[in-house]
Amino acid sequence: MKTNGKKKTFLYKSAFWANKIPYRVTNGQSGADDKETKLPTYWTLPFKSLCLGMKTAGQKNPRWIRLNYKASSLYSVIADGKYRKVTIGRNVWKSLIAGSSLQKNCNKEGFNVVPGEVNHERVRIGISSNNENACYNNDSRIGFGGDGIKCGRGRLSTGNCARVGGDNGDNTTPAHGYILAM
Repeated sequence: MKTNGKKKTFLYKSAFWANKIPYRVTNGQSGADDKETKLPTYWTLPFKSLCLGMKTAGQKNPRWIRLNYKASSLYSVIADGKYRKVTIGRNVWKSLIAGSSLQKNCNKEGFNVVPGEVNHERVRIGISSNNENACYNNDSRIGFGGDGIKCGRGRLSTGNCARVGGDNGDNTTPAHGYILAM
């Protein structure tokens, strides 16, 4: 998959996360560019890990992290909307975007990450953090398939959003996202 954080195609509520319909398949052959795509491998390819990359404005190459997680497909861990925990740490997520910012508490990571208050910052793959210990009204996130009221509903589908005391201040950084299953 390839996402563009400035576009609405892969927002959290997008039907593309829950269906088996490809999107612009030919864009899957063009490398780490700004052309969005969802390939049939989203629902057909078993994987043991994901390589997740983000590239922001002015960057020549994406920054990459590896997420070890075994599943029958990406669809199988996202489409049902159930939270699935992973633990790679906030600093690993922050390494995807230079100068990124997260609040210091909660740090809920994984797939379908939704705080208690569903209108706050959520992601399909990534981390959502809060300035309080409770994961109720999170105001910051880094990830893919994001949305939430703090960065403006329907904006910043991939990248970093932080409000209300992020460790690197308020931040709104859209990114081109790359999700590779291995």
